[in-house]
Amino acid sequence: MELEKEISSRGETFQQVRGSRSSQEYISLDTLLKPDSCGINPGAVILQGNSGNGKSFTVQKIVMDWACDLYKFDVVFHVKCKEISHISSRTNLVELLSYNSFLSSDEISTILQRSPEQVLFLVDGFDELKYTEDFYRMLPPTDQYQRAPPEVTLCALLRGRILRESFLLVTTRSTAIDILKNVLKEPQSFTEIIGFSEKGVEEYFKKFFQNDILFSKGYEYVRANETLHMACSIPVICWIICTVIRERLNDGTDATSGLETTASIYVDFLCILLEHHSQGSGQSVPTLVKSLGRLAEKGILSQQVLFDEKTVYEMVSDPAGSPFLCKFLFKKRIHQETMFSFMHLSFQEFFTALYYLLMDEHESKKKVMQMVSLHKTNVNAQYSAPRFEAVVYFIFGLLNEDKDGGEWANERPLRPFKITKTDKYLPGSGFQVLLANVEKNLQKPSEILHSILSHMYSNLTIKII
Repeated sequence: MELEKEISSRGETFQQVRGSRSSQEYISLDTLLKPDSCGINPGAVILQGNSGNGKSFTVQKIVMDWACDLYKFDVVFHVKCKEISHISSRTNLVELLSYNSFLSSDEISTILQRSPEQVLFLVDGFDELKYTEDFYRMLPPTDQYQRAPPEVTLCALLRGRILRESFLLVTTRSTAIDILKNVLKEPQSFTEIIGFSEKGVEEYFKKFFQNDILFSKGYEYVRANETLHMACSIPVICWIICTVIRERLNDGTDATSGLETTASIYVDFLCILLEHHSQGSGQSVPTLVKSLGRLAEKGILSQQVLFDEKTVYEMVSDPAGSPFLCKFLFKKRIHQETMFSFMHLSFQEFFTALYYLLMDEHESKKKVMQMVSLHKTNVNAQYSAPRFEAVVYFIFGLLNEDKDGGEWANERPLRPFKITKTDKYLPGSGFQVLLANVEKNLQKPSEILHSILSHMYSNLTIKII
């Protein structure tokens, strides 16, 4: 009942309802990996949460705490699913772990054989794993030296077919929780990371602005706007909102005008980065946005969040100068490879939606229907990962002409990533109704979309109202 009230509440009421939950429902990070009240030590902990709620940062904090001797494990392996999805060759568990470790394969093998019960695997971003046909149909390996496709090898670890005595903590978006429960060994423990509390939002604003006057103005603006107040509970959106408000305060403009939906917040943030950090990119704004959109779409359709240099440079002339892309070195056995990713998965989804709407009416509708078709014909409908819902929500948000946010925006204010069981692509479900609404809007592109693009191409001051 309390969770239902939290989901349906807004603004300051949202934070009050969340704060009124029993303190027994909350746990500190140091107790996450300890036995429960019955003394049962779960073999696997699922840390679920919506996009941008801080799952990956929590994993990094655990690694840092372990390095400071706050956990009993002999060794911790940080496994990033987005990197596993980029590995094309068959590999065993020891080789898989060596991709993101300074330990040699021999050292890893010795550790795993010596004391597997003292090993912690932090598997980050299960929802970013590529769900191929092999993932469901191929028998997983039974030892750490048997080679298989990388996602199958990881699945063997998750199922407990390999190193069952080891401890697992797996992070995932809530949209992939049903898949994870079916492939993860037992006993399982479920934990949800829900983002910032009201006090946490206030503390973040203080640290972000580092100026008492700007902090007071910015935080009071947000508290007076129930939509923004609730949105700030999501850390990544809180960061975006702080960035937008800081720029507006510096420019002397209305700090919160036009920020009514998630799409409008992302568009405003997009404009700020384009205006202040993309002037020397060598591409016009329309070309840059379209090229980023093509890259984003390629990743969404192929379940890919990491891109090699060749792929990126084929689409973006100066990826290193783009504020929306992150460049890093990816260890590949005996050498390193330069890779790129979007600054956050939600930006990849946003740029995909924006790219579809930059096309003409016929091509736009064709692309959306192609995406839906891929979703419906997934290799295994029972375990179909909901890859496209966030893209569709962004599309609808960008098309929305209703000043109050429209029917769907009101039903899911600033929560394009919150997918309930009824939102799966099933006949008569909420998601299919949403798709029907998107298709209807695509048949008659809204005037506001043309206005958005016109402003973007000229003076980069975009507002969705």
